[in-house]
Amino acid sequence: MKKRTIVLIHVLLLLAACEQKIIRPTVPFDQVEIERALKPGNYTISGQAFAKTQSGNVKYGAGNTITLLPLTAYIKQVFALQGQKDAFTHVEVDKRILDYARKTTADAEGRFKFSNLSPGEYYIETTISWLIQTPYGKMETGDTVKATVNLTGDMEVILH
Repeated sequence: MKKRTIVLIHVLLLLAACEQKIIRPTVPFDQVEIERALKPGNYTISGQAFAKTQSGNVKYGAGNTITLLPLTAYIKQVFALQGQKDAFTHVEVDKRILDYARKTTADAEGRFKFSNLSPGEYYIETTISWLIQTPYGKMETGDTVKATVNLTGDMEVILH
């Protein structure tokens, strides 16, 4: 009985040590700033999304959702915090950000286009995945491809 209690205590201590830490941006989510950044403009960002496998094969973002966000002060801090986190840390993001993400679908070659944009900084990303054969069967792998752009005119972007 004592042995079982000691083991249980050790398990509980290990679980407590693995508890996820939550960090939050200190910069407030500014709805006015993000709406101003997404005000319709005259510029276009077009491009192509692809990833390369370890063997050098190209995998296109065919049919993938491409997401665009204006780089506001809040979003910049979220990305900075995500770059500092470890496996036990979660960055809490204001859910309203999803309402302001612009999305489009890439064509068969991973090409995409966002029109009517105002000048400014933008973040664009998609996740490209494919199956690989392992000794245990097929496994999904892939990569998130992204770019940060400072839009001052029509622009072509490669996500890889």
